[in-house]
Amino acid sequence: MNKSSGSANSTEIKHAQRRLEQVLTAKRQRDQWDIRTELAPKAAEQLGRDGFQIERKSNTSLLVKGAERSGVANSLYYLATCFRSGRHLPGVGETLTSKPRFNRRGMTLGAFAPLRLRDLSLDIFTLEQYKEYLEFIRELGGNHVLLMPGPHQWFHPDHPSTIVNRRTWETLKEALAYAKELGMSTAVNVPYNWLPTEHSLCHPEELVRNVMGFASVSWDKARESIRRYHDYFYRHFQADEMVIMSFDGGGTTLDRFIEEPNQILEEAFEEAAHAFRSAVPKGIITWWAFGASHFQTAAKALGYNMQLDMGELMCSLPENTRFMEASTNVWRKRMPDAPEYLSMASEAELPVDNFFFIMDPEGASEAACSTLPYPKLGAIQDEMRYTAEHLSVDGVLGYRMCPPIQLIGDYAFFRWAWDPTLDSSEIVDEVARYMNRAGEGAGDIAHAIRLLEEFWNSCDLGKLDECCGILDTPGVCSATTLTNLREGVAALRIVARAAFETDPDSEERGHRVQKLMETMREMPVYRGYVSDETWDGRALDFLAFKSGAWMKYLRSLKEGQSILQSFLAALGMG
Repeated sequence: MNKSSGSANSTEIKHAQRRLEQVLTAKRQRDQWDIRTELAPKAAEQLGRDGFQIERKSNTSLLVKGAERSGVANSLYYLATCFRSGRHLPGVGETLTSKPRFNRRGMTLGAFAPLRLRDLSLDIFTLEQYKEYLEFIRELGGNHVLLMPGPHQWFHPDHPSTIVNRRTWETLKEALAYAKELGMSTAVNVPYNWLPTEHSLCHPEELVRNVMGFASVSWDKARESIRRYHDYFYRHFQADEMVIMSFDGGGTTLDRFIEEPNQILEEAFEEAAHAFRSAVPKGIITWWAFGASHFQTAAKALGYNMQLDMGELMCSLPENTRFMEASTNVWRKRMPDAPEYLSMASEAELPVDNFFFIMDPEGASEAACSTLPYPKLGAIQDEMRYTAEHLSVDGVLGYRMCPPIQLIGDYAFFRWAWDPTLDSSEIVDEVARYMNRAGEGAGDIAHAIRLLEEFWNSCDLGKLDECCGILDTPGVCSATTLTNLREGVAALRIVARAAFETDPDSEERGHRVQKLMETMREMPVYRGYVSDETWDGRALDFLAFKSGAWMKYLRSLKEGQSILQSFLAALGMG
């Protein structure tokens, strides 16, 4: 099927060839096509690192070119999605040229909370599940992955109580290695003052209060422990990049940090850079300043005059450092006067990445409905266009905690990361064909996706009922991806009706939660919440807590609040 010329032969390209062969075999077209690959370094100015050309030589013959191996691989993945989802190929004698809008197109994979959903949540993903998801985003042009292990997942050989996490630690390491095989750059995140949960439980003297009122690790009190654990962290993963978070994620303490934030962060960056580059000499460091504006607002509300100079910090960062933050477009309604730190970092000549927190605002209670189907197509498109039109950034990073239930939004994110001008309707049709591997009924599925998006935008239960009706039609949801969607929408329907049709403290609300538990128990995608292995009474209380947050979120949306305002309302912070 495929022949390579020049030096267009690498592990990255072989993975792409294998993916294309799998699709053509499934379509029974493997022997019908002559697809040749070619490295074309002279086209670097036109195509950049990741762009490609596809020339249609005849009805069954294609020549694909890239200035670099990543471009050749991208062309093969593009063909795979064309054959799988019905995207048009160039006509005979025509040449398609494609180049991504953003150089970095990545996904942040978070596991802060132990959700324990065996087929859904990243905290207990197997290596095969990671590989499947990494292949999915690589096929869509993704070239970067950032792993965010939660403190409950940490392992260190000197702390016996963390031995239970050793398998998870090895799985994450192997997942990063596989991402590199696919041609993706890799990163791991650690807040500047994080320690394993088990360590903090044994050393409460190292904890101080943060602006949210919770306990966080003090940089001054736990500096030696932080140095020891973080050094092991960097050496274990050997990622290309270390991402250090400094505000949200545990960094917002009320000890010396709030009095001398610049001094502490400069100390933390210097030590982190030394430790990381002792393990990865040419490694990149990214300062993740997410939550800086929110933190300063919260500190001021508590009566603290926090002296944080972001411009000075940017100038003091170690060599070979990037900057990442969520744009002010995300916070516009809550903090209209928040400074645009992404623009400030660009002016400081730092490579900049926009973090799409809007995709999956997390919370220990999954307050923003992370485990329910929630495409957010409009929000993702709005943020991507704002980024392309108003910011000077190098990359965009999505955010996800439960990928299998959010495939629609992830598909759209990577398509728009390549080309922000794509029409939303076109992407919905594509993802419907992609999800419907069986090949029939894609139009019905596309209509169901549009109804689901309309429900989240309007909170109109009629849209959700119609969506459920389509997905429940016999034969429509045969593929696993569609089974997950159907089961998720069925659970969402119960939650939404309880939110909009019952009073919070009513007996009827309790009956709805009981029905939700009984429904979820029969759904493979939600096993772990309410499986037979869980005591019924405990499962019901647990789900009542979770669904209570979901209902608050939905009611807030219906009242016209934004996605982030609804998230904060569900957490009791609105």
